[in-house]
Amino acid sequence: MQHWKGGNSMGCKQCPPGLTTVQAASTAYSQCVAPPGYCMGNSAAKKCPRGTYTDSFNTLSFCIPCKAGLTTPDEASTSIGACKLATRGYHLTAGADGVALCLAPPGMQLLPGDGSISDCPVGSYKEGWNLNPCISCGDGLLTESDGAVSADACYVPPGFGIVRAEGSGTIAAVMCVQGMFGRSAPNYDTRSTRCMPCPGNTATADVITGIPASSGYTDIADCQPLPGKGFFPDGVVQPWGNAGDANGVCVECPAGWTTAESAEDSASDCRGAV
Repeated sequence: MQHWKGGNSMGCKQCPPGLTTVQAASTAYSQCVAPPGYCMGNSAAKKCPRGTYTDSFNTLSFCIPCKAGLTTPDEASTSIGACKLATRGYHLTAGADGVALCLAPPGMQLLPGDGSISDCPVGSYKEGWNLNPCISCGDGLLTESDGAVSADACYVPPGFGIVRAEGSGTIAAVMCVQGMFGRSAPNYDTRSTRCMPCPGNTATADVITGIPASSGYTDIADCQPLPGKGFFPDGVVQPWGNAGDANGVCVECPAGWTTAESAEDSASDCRGAV
């Protein structure tokens, strides 16, 4: 917009870049103002940055900031109504009209009745800034520490395997016992880590002794020959015509002696050859 200073034959003068006048036939430089969405800056219009606005023609040296926790979608906003987005760490309640609330950061939660946020406990996680509770990795699954921020932090402990509930599809970690063994280190593949069965004719100590295991088995070496079974030289466990000893190695009967059947489990089963 141009202005004109009366009393001379000069033409209208242009306002500085971005500035304008409120009406035509302006007569002074002082009538050059910033339009809505702008403020004055170094004799030129300055666009309001995000989180600020001006709602009228003005000579302000700064734009009006939104309320704490609010921002605008774009620059050059022209009303307080443009302050409708929550800044990071805040969210808007329905119908709150500019009331912003604190959010819990990733890896933390705000429990009902608590006055402050707390870390997600071991075995759980939470992504993003929100008021959501922490999510359990699954019964028996763990994380290395409190405050996990992703499901990728969940792992299957050594000696455990994954089972999936029918219908719901939820997962849980169970101890590898009763003729099963798991991995010897934490495993972050929470979809397919399973307990593995012992080879044929072998079992874990809880099966052989009848004493429940206090922890999961973690190696195929935990699978021992069943009574009456033993290792052949090739390492395969099979029944043999002798008495199996405590180490799972088949023991020869004395010379000239044998057993009536295979898979015998005691030296008393050795009989003189007929």
